[in-house]
Amino acid sequence: MSTASPALARLRAGTQASHAALEAALPFAQAGFSAPHYLRHVARVHCWLRPLEAVLWQADWPAALMLAPRRDKVRWIEADLMAGGWTAADLATLKAVDWLPGSPGPAARFGLAYVAEGATLGARHLYRRHAAALTPLPLRWWQAYGEATAPLWKNFLTVLEDALPSEADRAEATRWAAAAFDAFRLHVAAPAEGS
Repeated sequence: MSTASPALARLRAGTQASHAALEAALPFAQAGFSAPHYLRHVARVHCWLRPLEAVLWQADWPAALMLAPRRDKVRWIEADLMAGGWTAADLATLKAVDWLPGSPGPAARFGLAYVAEGATLGARHLYRRHAAALTPLPLRWWQAYGEATAPLWKNFLTVLEDALPSEADRAEATRWAAAAFDAFRLHVAAPAEGS
């Protein structure tokens, strides 16, 4: 296995605690995880992801980043919710969570994208683990990019290293990535009881 690039190593080390807290709060290992649990979960993901996508993929990105497939992940979630019986009126009730700590600059956007794109790797694992039990839901959110998930992640990592050449850039990206992990844990993985 190759050594992580300086940018990736900094992001991993700087978000390790936030990532571990998130992993510990996720409900997927609990006995009885079912289609209704999945639908509640992805509805909360939608509320977290909408403001992220609003600032993330509409920004300018290096030409080397394969941008087109990365946009509109909220549509994946909406497909799952509709397959689970939601209506367009139900979707309209989902309120975006105001969690972004400001207006992200280029380095910060890479930190946010690190979380959004990294989530596709974990999603693929969850898809393989739970697809049979959650049939007939399409689990579009967990399918992520399908077979293109790993190549798109590798493309992101290549562009990431060039985009964060200084320690200051890497620190800024790490701060925003940690904020994204923490917001996901607070608003998605461990919401208030009954939500």
